[in-house]
Amino acid sequence: MKITSQLKIAVALGVSLAILAATQYLSYRTIDRLVNDANEELRAQSDILLAQELVSWVDFAEDSLKAYLLYGNDADVLQYQRARARAFEITRKLEATARDPEHRANATKLAGSVATALSSLDEARRDRDSRTSRTRPGAKRIGRSTLLPRR
Repeated sequence: MKITSQLKIAVALGVSLAILAATQYLSYRTIDRLVNDANEELRAQSDILLAQELVSWVDFAEDSLKAYLLYGNDADVLQYQRARARAFEITRKLEATARDPEHRANATKLAGSVATALSSLDEARRDRDSRTSRTRPGAKRIGRSTLLPRR
């Protein structure tokens, strides 16, 4: 069997097309992986920003409660409640966006830690409220002393 030049050209063209198809497939797979990696990076950056925001809100809740404990202003309680609600909202969002089991477990641990921290703040607030409700009406407690209203 004699191989003609037309057959050689046809075989070379076929092999070239197969190589081109394989290259295109590999390029597609590489681009797809790059896009997936970029999306994962974006999700990770979003979670980092949420975690930073969570820390800020927990700190703000703590600061607001400290101000309430010191001065007894109702506005500080409102700020504390708002910060507390926002912190719980962020923990729910972090739990909802967790994709893999390890990430989900970490988000659940974080939510538990935040709940524990905020419940201890709630306990301090309840303690302060119960102490001030036992004092004379109109009196304000500052530290261990009670200030009576002016007459």
